[in-house]
Amino acid sequence: MIARIGRGGMGIVFEAYQEATGRRVAIKFLPDAAAATPAARMRFEREVDLVARLQHPNIVGVLDSGIHSGRYWYAMEYIDGKSFDEYLGAPDSTPRADATAAPGAAAVDPRRVLRLIAAIADAVDFAHQHGVLHRDLKPSNVVIDERGQPHVLDFGLAKGIDPTGSSADVTLSEPGQLLGTLAYMSPEQSRGRSDQVSVRSDVYALGAMAYESVTGRPPIAVDGALVDVLDRIAHRDPPRPSTIRGRLSVDIDAMLLKALNKSPAARYATAGEFAADIRRFLNHEPILARRIGQATRAMRWARRNKATAGVACVSILLLTTLGVASFVRIAHERDRAVEARNEAIRAGNKAGRTLEFLRSMLASADPRRGLGRHDVTVREIADNAAATIGEELSDEPEARAAVRFTLGSTYLALGLFDQARTHLEESLAVRRELHGPNHADVAECLRELGTLAMARAEFAAAEQSYDEALRIQRSLGAELHRDIAATVSLIATNEHQRGNHAAAEARFVEALAMRRRFAHEKPLELAGTLNNFATLCLDRHEYDRAESMYREALEIQQKSLGDEHPQIAQTINSLGVLYDIRGDLPRAEEHLSRALAMRRKLLGDEHLDLANSLRDLAMVCREKGDYAQAAKHYREGIAIQRKLLGDRHPDLAGNMTDLAALLMRTGEFEESERNARDAVEIRRAAMGDTHPDLAISLRTLGSVIQTRNRPDEAEPLLREAVQVSRAALGEVHGNTAAAMGDLAYALMRQGKPDEAETLMRSALDTLKKLGTNRTIDAATLLNNLGTVQEMREDYDGAVATYETVLSILREEFGESHPDIAMTINNIAVVAYRKGDLDTAERMFRESLAMRRALVGSDDPGVANNLVNLAWVLRDRRNYAEAESCLREALPIERRVRGDEDPNVAMIGADLGDVPVRAGRADEAETLLREALVVMRRTMPPHSRPVCEAIRG
Repeated sequence: MIARIGRGGMGIVFEAYQEATGRRVAIKFLPDAAAATPAARMRFEREVDLVARLQHPNIVGVLDSGIHSGRYWYAMEYIDGKSFDEYLGAPDSTPRADATAAPGAAAVDPRRVLRLIAAIADAVDFAHQHGVLHRDLKPSNVVIDERGQPHVLDFGLAKGIDPTGSSADVTLSEPGQLLGTLAYMSPEQSRGRSDQVSVRSDVYALGAMAYESVTGRPPIAVDGALVDVLDRIAHRDPPRPSTIRGRLSVDIDAMLLKALNKSPAARYATAGEFAADIRRFLNHEPILARRIGQATRAMRWARRNKATAGVACVSILLLTTLGVASFVRIAHERDRAVEARNEAIRAGNKAGRTLEFLRSMLASADPRRGLGRHDVTVREIADNAAATIGEELSDEPEARAAVRFTLGSTYLALGLFDQARTHLEESLAVRRELHGPNHADVAECLRELGTLAMARAEFAAAEQSYDEALRIQRSLGAELHRDIAATVSLIATNEHQRGNHAAAEARFVEALAMRRRFAHEKPLELAGTLNNFATLCLDRHEYDRAESMYREALEIQQKSLGDEHPQIAQTINSLGVLYDIRGDLPRAEEHLSRALAMRRKLLGDEHLDLANSLRDLAMVCREKGDYAQAAKHYREGIAIQRKLLGDRHPDLAGNMTDLAALLMRTGEFEESERNARDAVEIRRAAMGDTHPDLAISLRTLGSVIQTRNRPDEAEPLLREAVQVSRAALGEVHGNTAAAMGDLAYALMRQGKPDEAETLMRSALDTLKKLGTNRTIDAATLLNNLGTVQEMREDYDGAVATYETVLSILREEFGESHPDIAMTINNIAVVAYRKGDLDTAERMFRESLAMRRALVGSDDPGVANNLVNLAWVLRDRRNYAEAESCLREALPIERRVRGDEDPNVAMIGADLGDVPVRAGRADEAETLLREALVVMRRTMPPHSRPVCEAIRG
């Protein structure tokens, strides 16, 4: 061994001396950590097997392999040279390129680049013909030796293929897994579609290498949030190279853009075909990438046949004179384009330096050069970049501003709002100083600051930023029409979030009109605005209108993207949510399950979109009464979010809040409270004390604590929830009404019926103003109002209220649902209090049967039904069945609440009361004494249950 020369997640490479042959070699070892996993060992062995097939002068070959002291290794040829990009950046004897090249390309002759690419393409084509697909072609995986010959290496992501180009049966990657390097990644790779990766994917990477070397920029910008980068790779076409670097041949444009076509079928069919076309260009022959006219053919013929061409020029001279007038007119047009070209060059300088910095930032995730690990998070990469940006880009304000903007956007996506604000405000200040107040880059910063403010529920600040961005964009003219439409759409979303539905609709109508005007250019942007507008309609309960917009968006997406795409999955998911809200649970489940399956197929098992689908499907399962499946979906979604976002992201808090509410219903109170507390802490830390989402988590936590018989602790949490909702959303808002209802229920439980009823009726008035007085939210409030009426012994009023609840629930869910069973139980309780034992028994049995059928016999709601039915049976002297009901209910409540809970003690007291009434006093005494001990510890000494137990 001489020295370590490289390290990656799948291997450590050493330079070594082979004593038997006297030559230098490179030895690659599988790291111990990787060797511990069968998949890593299989991938390493597969790399050896694949590369061993390839005996080609431009592919680094395998010399030997084996296992030494338990460590997997293989030896390969040692190439003394420079990487592809380092080699092209070195001084060369070829003539210097024109001064219009972007950074990094100023001294690179495009013909020199293309000669190398052709040789590399030959080697890659050889690999394809021998059943090996590289999948990670990039400059650092090509070494140029001292003779100027390229050598392709690092087949760590290679995949076996059929020589015809289709994937072989055995592969070590799964659909949804991203393999490769962003700047050179094909659209099919960016979508995680390993099943669609083919030889044309390697052709794309070769085209990307050539494009970047010729222009100084990658074909697709890789700065910004990862989801945006992947979307650009999948859908945005690269600009023509000649628009970045002047005086490039249109043939170069044609060849590179053909290699980089979004559709694999439109690219060169093989790497060999790409190499052949490059050589046609180098030999001044017509290329296959574009059809050419007779004049161009003549010029190329002249270059190849100079002596013959001299005779022909005399005849052509007369014809040339006739074209002078046209030439003069073209010259004037060219002059007018010079300034635009110079501006493009300046933009290229900024982009090139920005890209260079971002590459170094991303390199920190490379175990060979970065933090020494291969589990580096996006947060760590961003923090590392933030710590060095001031020093590395101190003399380059444009690049610094661009990187600050990217970091701000990244921190915003991570839910780190304070860090996001710091970088975005710094970027804005630099851009204003460089360009003045009216510039597209300034508007870009303002718009992102608006989105940050909206995420923090600072709706007025968001409005101010968006309005200023829009003013700038409109002052710059029609060329920014797409940016204007995007900003107007964001303004609409901001108004939607703050509850100004009429203002939101007006803005969405404006944005939609702009999107329709340019739909032929960007149909998917129209689909996006339709989706956002539909969501507003959903909140306004305009369900038919929302469905129409979702379906129009889906039709546009399917025409543009085919039958399966992440955007299509999102729209199908939105339709599922719509059907859920409408109470059409079968169609909701069908659409949400379809969206979930599509996302698993396209994105894999660890993607945030998958977590969102799981949450929405969990809601449907909860409404069907399938609580176990709902909890399973919530937990899987939370696990995905924790892995991808960390433990403190506000999006995680949303799923945790929903899970807490579900667990409260199933009686898993300890886990429910833990999730609710964590959600409150996360949202308070990330969003501050005034965000409406914080109010939702406060409501859930307060409700859980209240259910656990700690009303004094619950009340301040619920009062804060009302205060936050009112401040953030106003009095007339559904969330404010719901918070008031939760507080009212807590007050009712504390024996404060007057304040409780006032709050409930105020909340119901709010829903009436919103036109939502026949919704689930209204049913919840009415149910609690019925309980207050019971407390006041207004039994007729309570029954009328519960009957209204029942009609709303049946409109939403049909004849069978856990909430319907609960409402029937409530009506039965009123009948029992009125002394109507026949009605009470009939309805208790109906409710019990429905609950058993929907949620099984081990549910807390079933226990509640059993206890209530036991009361009726006891009063009717059916002691045997009453005792049976109580004995079935007691272990359910003990499992859910524990032995020290007053509800458990009261069931024990009821169980003791039955044998007293049946004349079995000795048997009853033990049960009553045990219950009384717990009740005295957990309840006021003069409360009615304690007194009744003493009396018993």
